[in-house]
Parts: sequence; C-alpha cells; structure tokens
Amino acid sequence: MIGHTALAEALARTGALGDTSEFHGTLCGLYCGMPDAGPHAWLERSLAAADADTLPPADSRAVLEEVARDVHAALTSDELAFEPVLPDDERPLAERAPALARWCEGFLYGLAVGDAAGMRALNGDAAEALADFARIARTADAAGAGEADESAYAELVEYVRVGVQLVFEELQRRRGQR
Repeated sequence: MIGHTALAEALARTGALGDTSEFHGTLCGLYCGMPDAGPHAWLERSLAAADADTLPPADSRAVLEEVARDVHAALTSDELAFEPVLPDDERPLAERAPALARWCEGFLYGLAVGDAAGMRALNGDAAEALADFARIARTADAAGAGEADESAYAELVEYVRVGVQLVFEELQRRRGQR
C-alpha cells in the first residue's frame, strides 16, 4: 500500500489543493458508497473533490489508480488489511492528529456522495462508527504530545481502520453482495 509521502507527491503533480489524507478518505468513502462504479469513477470524483486536474500526468494517474485498486483489494480481503493513508508515525502528533480528522471528514464526504441513502440507513455499530468519525473530524486541533496522547491516537487510528471495514461490510450486506 502506498505511503502518505508518495501519495502527496502524486497528488501535487495533479495540482490538487486538497489534503492527502482527506483525498484518501474521500476515495475510501466513495468506494464504500459505490463499489461497482470502479476505480476510474472513484478516482475522478476524488480528484474533483481535491480541486485537482482530472487529467493528471500519466505517472500520477498510474499511482492514483493503484491507490484505488489497493483500497478495493484491502476492503474485500479476508485479511482485514485496510489502512487509512496518514502521515508516518515519525511525524509529530500535532501533524498526524489533524490528518486523521481530515481523513474522517473525507471519508464521510465520499460516502455521502457515493451512497447517501445507504449511509443514512445504517444502524447499530456501523452508524455509531460514522457518528464517531464525525466527532473525530471535528477535533482536528485537540492532540497533545504526551505518551497518553500517542496511545489515544493509535487507538483512534485502529478504530477508524476497523470502522471503515465494518461500514463497508454492512453496506455490502444491505446490497446483497456479501
């Protein structure tokens, strides 16, 4: 799976104004909301949301298409391999926490664009995960720098990772695809 820096570089070559983590969140939300549309459709909508050139250079397009295929592969795998693309753990928490908030914001946006009705119809744990994602998206500047804050951040990332898989699987069940 692509790292945050490599994705940021590919997006920069498209002229994207949006945030790297938010772009990935949007792409993942679109995939969850409209899995049958295919990588091209998810990518086009994600690029438009990031105010990027919808006809990026071939090398950037290849990287972004690979990211879209990776999202599909991770979420449909039985290995629970999905990971949100966020800044590396070596980056300061003050950078990583807002990126997680933007990722959640992008995911909610992409899901709403992809399948607003399905999103509203979710209940139970999947609906709770989406409500929690909205709370995370509103707390972009709440991170400290202590060891407890690092632990809390790691737990949130794991919660988001599992929550996305839960939402995807629930939507698939509702569509009769799982």
